[in-house]
Amino acid sequence: MSKRANNEGSVFKRADGKWIAQITHNGKRPLRVRESQEEAIEALKELHKLKDSGVQISNIPTFSAFVDKWYEAQSMRVAINTQTIYEYVIRTFLKPYLGKKKINQITRDNIQDMYRDIQKVQGKSANLCRKIHQVLTNCMKLADSDDLIKGNPCRNVIVPTASKLREVIALEKHEYTSLLNLARKRAADFYPIIYIALETAMRRGELCGLQWKHINFNTPAINVQRQVIAHQGQLKEAKLKTKNSFREIILSAQAVSFLRHLREQQEADAKYYGYTCNEQSSVFRYRKNGNTLKPDYLSNRFKLLCAQLPENEKTHNTRLASIHTTRHTHATMLLRLGIQPKVVQERLGHSTIAITMDTYSHLLPSIQAEAMLKFTLDYQVTDSKQAIQTATPNLVR
Repeated sequence: MSKRANNEGSVFKRADGKWIAQITHNGKRPLRVRESQEEAIEALKELHKLKDSGVQISNIPTFSAFVDKWYEAQSMRVAINTQTIYEYVIRTFLKPYLGKKKINQITRDNIQDMYRDIQKVQGKSANLCRKIHQVLTNCMKLADSDDLIKGNPCRNVIVPTASKLREVIALEKHEYTSLLNLARKRAADFYPIIYIALETAMRRGELCGLQWKHINFNTPAINVQRQVIAHQGQLKEAKLKTKNSFREIILSAQAVSFLRHLREQQEADAKYYGYTCNEQSSVFRYRKNGNTLKPDYLSNRFKLLCAQLPENEKTHNTRLASIHTTRHTHATMLLRLGIQPKVVQERLGHSTIAITMDTYSHLLPSIQAEAMLKFTLDYQVTDSKQAIQTATPNLVR
């Protein structure tokens, strides 16, 4: 059985019992397959609406297929660390939520519901939602330019807003001492990297990318020149975060001594287990095989270490701490010592002093109060009341 109206398409039943809605468009015959005749008639109406709107309706891909095409084009233009972010967002969030839908079926409500679920059900941050939205928006722009959709559905989506007052977790002396002591006992491979993280405030990718040639024991300083990331299961070198990430970090005497002993131990391990240790070798490696520690391992191991603390040593800070906490801890210690924020900015590799000031603004009032306890104007007034009266003779006495 077939229905046709003035060459405006047709609805017919296929041999397998499915109903087909089909029209002619741009020299092609796009179709839709439905379970019943009524559904096929409605599908025919939808095809005409798409045709009248100017949207391409032949071979409409699923979002999953289209986002793969978009990523393939983007991966040739962006840095490897950006590729890794795109891959994570697409694999973990966009495909599970939107992948099975046709690209032209995705609506503003679909996207809004996805962000609500990611934040409320999965407990992910607003910042992550904003990254997902950036990727999705750019992907849908391409679909719009290819006439697969009519207008970008991301345009009017309300994206979760991150709070500007995020809690900055910094460990106190007793807290990082507990973690270091536990690492020495339970994580011999991990202990050196957490110690140097606290000494230098280096980012996790910078720590994993550190090679012996980057350490000048005479200055003494670490020259931050590279970072590594895990990309498609492989450890690869990536661009540093900003131009200010290329920096020299002066080392304390304790850090120099620690690194000298670490080099000696690594040379002994390399000889015993049969791998190479030279200037190009990673500073932080697995002792038995010499493989470089990976950033994800660093994050996961730090969390596990915090969880393994005895109950009487666990605190609010250690429960919320991450490997990034070592940067906050180092910066907080410096600021409490009265070190200028500009020096802290340079040491952390922040792109601007504003980032440093915004991140640690909660410390400034207490630092100012401590400074005033030490401040003395080098000018003595023996009798303040008499001095004021003398300086302002017109006041009523």
